[in-house]
Amino acid sequence: MSGHTTILTGASRGIGAAIAKIFLSKSDSNKLVGVARSASELNKLVEEYGEDRVGVVIGDVSKKETSVQAVELAIEKFGSIDSIILNAGVLSPVEHIADANVEKWIELYQINFFSVVEMIKQALPHLKKTNGNIVAVSSGASTSVYDAWGAYGTSKAALNHLIKSVATEEKDINAISIAPGVVNTSMQTDIRETFGKNMDEDGLKKFIDLHKNDQLLPPEVPATIYANLAYKGWSKDINGQYLRYNDEELKDSIGAWYFKDKEEPKSAFEPKKSPAFADNKISVIFVLGGPGAGKGTQCAKLVNEQGFVHLSAGDLLRAEQQRPGSKYGELIALYIKEGTIVPQEITIALLEQAIKDKYSQGAVRFLVDGFPRKMDQALTFEEQIAKSSFTLFFECPESVMLERLLQRGKTSGRTDDNIESIKKRFKTFIDTSMPVVDHFEKQGKVVKVSCDQPVDDVYTKVKEALVSKGIN
Repeated sequence: MSGHTTILTGASRGIGAAIAKIFLSKSDSNKLVGVARSASELNKLVEEYGEDRVGVVIGDVSKKETSVQAVELAIEKFGSIDSIILNAGVLSPVEHIADANVEKWIELYQINFFSVVEMIKQALPHLKKTNGNIVAVSSGASTSVYDAWGAYGTSKAALNHLIKSVATEEKDINAISIAPGVVNTSMQTDIRETFGKNMDEDGLKKFIDLHKNDQLLPPEVPATIYANLAYKGWSKDINGQYLRYNDEELKDSIGAWYFKDKEEPKSAFEPKKSPAFADNKISVIFVLGGPGAGKGTQCAKLVNEQGFVHLSAGDLLRAEQQRPGSKYGELIALYIKEGTIVPQEITIALLEQAIKDKYSQGAVRFLVDGFPRKMDQALTFEEQIAKSSFTLFFECPESVMLERLLQRGKTSGRTDDNIESIKKRFKTFIDTSMPVVDHFEKQGKVVKVSCDQPVDDVYTKVKEALVSKGIN
């Protein structure tokens, strides 16, 4: 086959970006119209493959004009349309039906479903001329229920039915919808770090474990399936069907090579390993608060007067960064400078070793400062090391924290005590750590202390908080 032209939505990242490269690499005569909100990644495709092979449409797929523009560009630039790959989609809102924001559900449907209807409608006259292929990116959530995924799951179920309807109504074209498996994309990151607060713990844990156990598929795996289906087509007996990326029925279309050396990620629901410390063996208090809230100051007073061991995740990371021969040093330095979160595997390993070292010396009461900073860290720590007793959360106005950090930066020598890094750290805290606070608060395991008062006044409140939890 030569001179194949496809339109690809959601082409700038994740599975879509992988599809674009794989499709264009299949043949020098393949041509692509990429549709996305962001121009930068699509422009890179133009640079790599040439503007004679790549057309770019920057726009919102939920708007009719975006579909119209994509189809018109494909015809004007390349002369025909042989396939369309409908990849654009969003997961949010993730919420229970009782709490549904219907306007947000409608916005999701505009992207996940009605944009597909519009693109198919606009492309149909041209696809009929080429006996073209429509490939839709579906989801396992279309047939399986995930807690708080009602909007997303129903939109993908509607998508499957739409594809079946198109295949039934339009005999001159082919249509199929394929679920990609659980893929290592930004959507998975959003599930673990942002949307998880609205899901039940078991449902969230499945996705966290898949990530922790390195069982997420690379985007290139399903992308190869989608690119091959668009390029080669499939047999009539599976036309209109909804299938998973590795279903046996796809062998003839994508080649048996895939099935013999690729496996579905193992189940996340494997027997649980016991944490390093049994319940009540040690007492762990998570200490959270925005940068500059005064966590370290209060922890120091608790160490002196209450006999706690203070473990600062940030201090452990900085020490590891400076340790001669550390394989993580440069990576940690980059994350700290950018004000983003160091991968949990590093942080949790450092905390576990520090706790074990202190425990061997007789310590049993620990303040873990500045951790966990996101949901997967919280759940992994409690699964791997020990259950936390509760979370001590320091509340402080951002203006106060900013002033404290800027003053500290004059003498601290820390690379992250600058205005740019501080603002990034504030945003990161709100986006990732507040869901952790919400998670533990639902379990009755959060004590909040206002910390914009003098140090000793705050400490009095801290001691009262400990007493309220049975710790003297």
